[in-house]
Amino acid sequence: MRHFFIITVVLLLFSCSKQNDNRCLTLLLDPKSSEYTDDRFLIDSINVIYDDSLKIIRHTGDYQFESRFHQDENGIYEIRERCNEELDCFGTDTILTFYKSDTTFIYHSAYKFIPLVFFYTLADCKYEIISIDNNYKTIKQSIIDTTYKEIFFYDKNYHIYKYVNTWKDNKCVYIKKE
Repeated sequence: MRHFFIITVVLLLFSCSKQNDNRCLTLLLDPKSSEYTDDRFLIDSINVIYDDSLKIIRHTGDYQFESRFHQDENGIYEIRERCNEELDCFGTDTILTFYKSDTTFIYHSAYKFIPLVFFYTLADCKYEIISIDNNYKTIKQSIIDTTYKEIFFYDKNYHIYKYVNTWKDNKCVYIKKE
């Protein structure tokens, strides 16, 4: 399994390195800053692809989870299909995720039952966007289990340089590959 993880990370890094560095970056686990008790919580790597807008691909084991975003003059919004537990989709939500001004809001999801911790990100969440000089962070905290958080750190050009994911006794910190 460890060899598979190493091969996967190498392939992902190679695929990103083929593109212009301004268009694709890879965030990797920082073992010095991370503390986790459950390996199932780990994400192998995160690719952030900047094209006309933004795409974030989280790789874990044999799966990848892709989030799509749309950018306009006001910020970057996640584009999410509004579906229920039976996967009946009935619309699209656009959720402000990256912004250059302080703001806080609650996102109400159509999901009412969340079977796995990784789906907390799709459920009801509190968003808090904080500006710090020319850097920013977005904190997305589950309302179902408030120990679950996703924190994105980014610069004034919306380039993500750090991602922190927490849940109970797990804290995984991913940083930009230099």
